[in-house]
Amino acid sequence: MHLQGKIILITLIFIWLEHSAFAQKEASIWYFGHNAGLDFNSNYYPLPLQNSVMQTQGGGTVISDKHSGELLFYSNGEKIWNKNHHVMDNGNDLFGTSSADQCALIVPFPGYPNRFYLFTIKAVYDNGIASNMYYSIIDMSVDNGLGGVTTKNKMLVSNVTENQIAVKQIMETIIGL
Repeated sequence: MHLQGKIILITLIFIWLEHSAFAQKEASIWYFGHNAGLDFNSNYYPLPLQNSVMQTQGGGTVISDKHSGELLFYSNGEKIWNKNHHVMDNGNDLFGTSSADQCALIVPFPGYPNRFYLFTIKAVYDNGIASNMYYSIIDMSVDNGLGGVTTKNKMLVSNVTENQIAVKQIMETIIGL
């Protein structure tokens, strides 16, 4: 291939990468600690937020609308709050612990844009092993779009650490997504 052809090919690859790498806005809002947060919807710099009602010594999780970046809900592993900062329908008494490193993790429900999984973990005991990992299902079409927990605290796996990560292929195997 001639140099000119290589330059054209590389240019086309960069154009394709720029187009396909357009970021979704699911992680536009962060809440953490004691009522603290950041809003990354600004084009220039993150804006500080103090409207969260969440109290957590460990991790928390937040999800925003993937198109607009508007807050959908957030959790400390023990409760789930909607975008109005009220406890979501059936959002109390989750089997997570707010002091765990990564007490909660939100994952979109494949094929259903209004549903989400919330994975929760209890705090680690002295032996370095947590009790269990649980999952709940949140349906955002409930309560006039504010969401509600439709399936709650289903045990998934035992003897886990306080850290979580979602990998699509593994989730498909474990949960049957």
